[in-house]
Amino acid sequence: MGIKVNLPSGKILDITIMPFEIAWEISQNVTKELGKLNLNPDALKLFNKPKGSDIEIEELFSLKDPLCAILSNSVFIDCAKTCFMKCTYNSLRIDQDTWESEEARADFILVVYYVLVNNLSPFFKHLGSFLPTK
Repeated sequence: MGIKVNLPSGKILDITIMPFEIAWEISQNVTKELGKLNLNPDALKLFNKPKGSDIEIEELFSLKDPLCAILSNSVFIDCAKTCFMKCTYNSLRIDQDTWESEEARADFILVVYYVLVNNLSPFFKHLGSFLPTK
């Protein structure tokens, strides 16, 4: 059973989680690369805004460095490509030809994001449970 994501283009991304060993290896690679990022804590406030609310240009630029670091790092793309093996885009298995059209390319970064988040988030879901409460 997959996770269905309605993309802004109207296409449907269907994600099937990778087997544990592959997902764990991917989580290790992605975590290692994320650990290298310098993230301004103010940038995280952007993610607390209600969906559809206006974004100030300063808020957008607070994400510039981490976004550029992630999008230019082949580890993230390679990990997503591994996960693509169990995903469909617009009801077709994702392969080397999926992103050839300009229309599909508009979805590529979002697909990478959703595929990685859905494969990696189960490992981190309960980490907050050991933190002290007020």
